[in-house]
Amino acid sequence: LSIRRQRQMCIRDRQATVKSVRSGTLAESEGVKAGDQLLAINGCEIPSCPASTAKAHISQPIGTMVNFQFKQENGQQYSVDIQLM
Repeated sequence: LSIRRQRQMCIRDRQATVKSVRSGTLAESEGVKAGDQLLAINGCEIPSCPASTAKAHISQPIGTMVNFQFKQENGQQYSVDIQLM
C-alpha cells in the first residue's frame, strides 16, 4: 500500500477503499487486499478524521511506521503497521 506517492485508495460514499496493493510490499504480505475498507489511520477513524490529519499521518518521512485498520469485504476487521514508502 503506497498511499504516499500513488493513488492506491479511492473515496466513495465517505468510505476509503483500497484500489490496489503493489506486489511484494509489506501491505501484501500483511494481507491487505483491493476492496478492503480503511477504518482508521493511527487511531484517527475514517470518515470523521479530518483530511488534514489523515494526510499528516501518511506524509511522514519515508520509513515511518503507520498503523492502519481495515475491514475486509466479508466484515472481518484487522490492523497492520505499514512502513511508508
